[in-house]
Amino acid sequence: MLQLKNIVKDYYVDKRPLHVLKDVSLSFPKQQFASILGPSGCGKTTMLNIIGGLDHYTDGDLVIDGKSTKDFNDEDWDAYRNRRIGFVFQSYNLISHLNVVENVEMAMQLAGVSASERHERALQALKEVGLESESHKRVNQLSGGQMQRVAIARSLVNNPDIILADEPTGALDTKTSRLVMDILREISKSRLVIMVTHNEKIAKEYSNRIIRMLDGVITDDSKPEIENEVATGKEKNKRTSMSFYSALKSSWKNIRTKKGRTIMTSVAASFGIIGVALVLSVSNGFQNYVNRVESGTLSVYPLGIYTNAMIINTSFDRSTPNPFPSDEEVIVKDDTNQVSPAITIKRNIITTDLINYIDSDILDPGYASSVIKNYQVDFHLTTEDPDGDVIAAGNTSLSDLSAVPAGSFHELLGDENFVREYYEPIGNESRYPTAKNEVVLIIDKYNQINKSTLVKLGIISEEQDLEKIDFTDLIGKKYKVFTNDEYYAKKDSVSASDTYTGQNKEITQYGAPTSTQLATLYNDDSSGLDLSIVGILRIREDAPYSNLMDNGIGYTSALSDYIFAENSSSQIAQDLAYNYTIDKTQAEFQAIVSSIPEGINAQTFLTPLVDQFFTFYSPIAEADGVPTKIKFTNYLNEGTELGATFTNHYFLNWFEEFLPTGLTDLTYLDMTYSPYYSVAVFPKDSKGKDAIKDAIDRYNLVKDQEWLDASQTGDSPYHVYYTDLISSVTATIGTLINVVSIVLIIFSSISLVVSSVMIGILTYTSVIERTKEIGVLRALGARKKDVGRLFEAETFIIGIFAGLIGIGITYLFAFPINAILNSLYADAGLGAIASLNPLHALILVGLNILLTMACGIIPSRAAARKDPVVALRTE
Repeated sequence: MLQLKNIVKDYYVDKRPLHVLKDVSLSFPKQQFASILGPSGCGKTTMLNIIGGLDHYTDGDLVIDGKSTKDFNDEDWDAYRNRRIGFVFQSYNLISHLNVVENVEMAMQLAGVSASERHERALQALKEVGLESESHKRVNQLSGGQMQRVAIARSLVNNPDIILADEPTGALDTKTSRLVMDILREISKSRLVIMVTHNEKIAKEYSNRIIRMLDGVITDDSKPEIENEVATGKEKNKRTSMSFYSALKSSWKNIRTKKGRTIMTSVAASFGIIGVALVLSVSNGFQNYVNRVESGTLSVYPLGIYTNAMIINTSFDRSTPNPFPSDEEVIVKDDTNQVSPAITIKRNIITTDLINYIDSDILDPGYASSVIKNYQVDFHLTTEDPDGDVIAAGNTSLSDLSAVPAGSFHELLGDENFVREYYEPIGNESRYPTAKNEVVLIIDKYNQINKSTLVKLGIISEEQDLEKIDFTDLIGKKYKVFTNDEYYAKKDSVSASDTYTGQNKEITQYGAPTSTQLATLYNDDSSGLDLSIVGILRIREDAPYSNLMDNGIGYTSALSDYIFAENSSSQIAQDLAYNYTIDKTQAEFQAIVSSIPEGINAQTFLTPLVDQFFTFYSPIAEADGVPTKIKFTNYLNEGTELGATFTNHYFLNWFEEFLPTGLTDLTYLDMTYSPYYSVAVFPKDSKGKDAIKDAIDRYNLVKDQEWLDASQTGDSPYHVYYTDLISSVTATIGTLINVVSIVLIIFSSISLVVSSVMIGILTYTSVIERTKEIGVLRALGARKKDVGRLFEAETFIIGIFAGLIGIGITYLFAFPINAILNSLYADAGLGAIASLNPLHALILVGLNILLTMACGIIPSRAAARKDPVVALRTE
């Protein structure tokens, strides 16, 4: 039972009420065909809209099955329209971008019916109106009568209780009108049909109740119903909803009908994405280039652990006060904690424990691609020059600025795998060295090598004026390298005064061979190790640098190990620990230490006294055989080069013997001189370098704690100071790239925002174009949020298209950009400078979607707020 109780409906025009319905009361049974007749403007359609829940009464009550609708909210009315009402309009109100069956399915889609059931029920409804064969046609391919029958099928598909028909035959010819009316009469046999019409003839022929209206009141009712207010207990209408997926499908179909405009809109909206994406791609490409440069540079400047480490102090205060202050005050400057930005030299004790840690905790985990341990040894290399003279050939150079061996005769940069990554043997007979007696000649990418280097290596003479040397003339060239015991001849010991003992002490002296002795030594088959060149190495074309090793002869680490092992067990090494005399007495020493407070660190105290209390002598005699006095550090360096180790020196024992009570002992004053001058750790990449630094920091934590646990003061002598010369440069470049990128992104983001706003404007245009569709959806029971979601889905699709087009154009632009840059800077090895990170591309598409949807909120809300009655009247 449907009841209208004292319904009043007022509209306000210029703040004045316009009374459209005036105290209308009507009752309708569950099954009937009722026609409402009256002139235009009498309130017929308004009453129909109130019954259908499209419009709301000003006063009175609409009672459905005995339940009042006074407390209905928007969602209740939406559900009521979807479940209980079916609309048939004069202008059909079909959605043009949907086909026939999709139009019929729309009401069920809002009701949450599954896709398969929707399709089956829609086809059945079309079959009932005789249009099953037309189900997949577009609505603009149908005649007027067919479109009205589709509208009837749509109104029936949810099995509503009430069918509301507003002038259903107003736009049809007589024959088609009768066909439509026959369908409505058949429908009225099982439910309530209320029709508004001007055609009295049709109303009398098909209706079983005629209600007449004039000026907003009921003037006649041919079959008034007795009111029954007893509630039936019918379930509350289920809420309607349109899923975002359904909204996407509907919006996609609408967009497909406007392909040209959609494409143009998406392309225009993509400009913002293109600007940001190009900045990000170039930024990413430059960062990749910097990383490649850094990875290559790490091969030239690895993390170096030197005996004397250079630490650049950057922790000083850079702030400055205002100059020339006007206050008559003297400002006290605090200089107690000032740190100078000077370079500090720190000593590293490269112990066996440290070497083992590097091998196990740095090399084994794969942080480093190679580790080179540079022995502090002197290689005695000889060969015959083109004139047949035996010469000392080549030299190895070690410095505090690079842990990489240099010079015309040096160790190869790591093992075979590491070297092959950057170098390749060239020539048919050329190969990589595999044994300690095999070496290679290293040339640059132009196959060049300096004449001075070739002269030094005995390959050509100074007088020769050659432009080219055939590989076959180089491969197989012989060299000889000698140990210290073979190379140096022991001279007569020299007597030197020892003040402490009051006696003379014999200083052991050795001398280098003369040219005649060197030739004899070279031709002696029983001495020396024969070397031969087995290959020519040249930098690879894809290597990041033109050269990573000095041109000259490169040998394997096996030769370094062999020479060190031989030299460390030599007689010279055993003799060197005694090449000093004591210059001060016990009494002089005690006079110095008597004023030292208890607990002072022994290392801090003793280090400056070593040169005062001892005289050290070079183990290599001058030409006249007179011992040469040298500083303590030079003594250690020369001795180490000759294979000596200086653990627990006898002169330190002398110090310890006379230490006063309370002075820290020398247990931790380990003066062990490692056989290694430096260690070069080659990270695989920047991440590997960070991992290596972290590993060294962990090592330092352990050693520092051990030092503190032993009740020592000051810094631990076992703390490792590494040198990383390249990181500050690359970090600065990386920061510069990031800053420039951020600034450019900010500027280019303006166009991104403008593009998004433009999409919002175009979405609002779409709202205007689809106003009729909004009215139809509301009539079918769509909620306000469902209507808004429809346009949110449209902006979502446009956002995806614009984002993908922008990313696609960016990738296309990358090809000419990279080609031009690599053409202009062919030798720089720039690679793909315009290289958009796929993750950045994905983020940009997502960001564009969010921006476009954000800009679509206002038009979406405007669509949701549209009055459905007004929307249905829009043409």
